[in-house]
Amino acid sequence: MSAVFERFEQDYATLSASVGQKVGALADASSSDRQAVLASAESELTQADELLQQMELEARSVPAKERTRLQTRLKGYKADVVGLRKELKASVIAASRSDLLG
Repeated sequence: MSAVFERFEQDYATLSASVGQKVGALADASSSDRQAVLASAESELTQADELLQQMELEARSVPAKERTRLQTRLKGYKADVVGLRKELKASVIAASRSDLLG
């Protein structure tokens, strides 16, 4: 496998884990802290999107046999990012609702 792709995967795993932690932290964050946590999570999701684009370019540069395998993994990572975005949105809504209801 491409060493560059592997490094991108490691970076993606770090970003993904960090966003997941922030999603979990939103529920317990105060209103003032929530904005900072949300901004950080959104920034990391943007970084993840950019990283996935780089991974896609790298996957295109490898031989066809390996390319198919890397593209399959990449599809999974893209689905994970979509899921993280949904979780982030749901967490923000739940936290806002909690603030409103006291």
